[in-house]
Amino acid sequence: MGELSSKLEDYLEAILVVQQEKKVARVKDLAEILMVRPPTVNSAIKKLERLGLVEHQNYGYISLTPKGEEIARCVYERHKTLLDFLVRVLGVDPKKALAQACGMEHSINEFTRKKIQALSEFFACKPEILKLWHQFCDERKKENNSGGGGKS
Repeated sequence: MGELSSKLEDYLEAILVVQQEKKVARVKDLAEILMVRPPTVNSAIKKLERLGLVEHQNYGYISLTPKGEEIARCVYERHKTLLDFLVRVLGVDPKKALAQACGMEHSINEFTRKKIQALSEFFACKPEILKLWHQFCDERKKENNSGGGGKS
């Protein structure tokens, strides 16, 4: 099986999230979450079905196959790791971080995800260092916004 597109990965992740919340996933649930029309969902589900990643009865529930669930969990873990890092460590606004994490989650590998997660966990265990990091960032921001007067 070739590499999945980021859009298809989003569908797998959305199915996983809906199943965690509602126990079952339906086309209308995915359309709402992904902000697309039901025919678009149906098209993607058919592709995922051909790849053996989901099972779907017409007008029925959508479920992940074991391989589909494995991929969905990987995407979801990348998403959670990036979102946590962007918000907690980098101080990105949560709404902006959500959109950024969704875009970034498709391009990092497992090694990088684990390193980002480890850094987030390090800062969680060392709040005094996280505070110093945020102070450093705030000072740099002030310096960059002061315009002039700095070293050239």
